[in-house]
Formats: sequence, structure tokens, C-alpha cells
Amino acid sequence: MHNNKNLKRNYEKKIITQLKTADGEIISDMIKINKEIENYYKNFLTSAISQDKMNDFEDHFALFTSNLQNPKLCQDEASELEHDLTKDELLNA
Repeated sequence: MHNNKNLKRNYEKKIITQLKTADGEIISDMIKINKEIENYYKNFLTSAISQDKMNDFEDHFALFTSNLQNPKLCQDEASELEHDLTKDELLNA
């Protein structure tokens, strides 16, 4: 069973805390980062990609994701994450 520190550490390794935009600006606001990523992929997918290439991409992506097994938290792990943060947890974050 994972404890809170391991879960928090794993989460911190996977999160994007800063992003350099196309115009060179470095952003750290999570809302702006998410919007920048959304816009990047929206522009990427709507750029000059032919329909055939897009269909091929969608087929390969569907095949790739069909074999993924996303791990799930057990009930105890999920319950541990559903409590209010303590002052110590905030100070040590």
C-alpha cells in the first residue's frame, strides 16, 4: 500500500509546473499551462494534415490506447487522498 508521501512524490514528478510558450514567455500558472497545451494540440491537429494522414493517426492512436492498462487506486489509497490537508502537509509541500 502506498503512503501519502509516495503518492504525492509520484504526482509531483508527473505534473508540468512551468512551460515555455511559442513566444518565449515562461508561464507557471496551471490554468495558463493547460490552455497553452490545449491550444498547441488544437493547432497541431487542425494544421495542414491531410485527411488520410489524420485517419492513419487516429487508427494508430486507437490501437495504441486500446492496449493501455491504467492503474487504479484501491479504496484505501483513494480514501487517504480525500481528507483535508493538514498544516504540516501544506508547509512540507
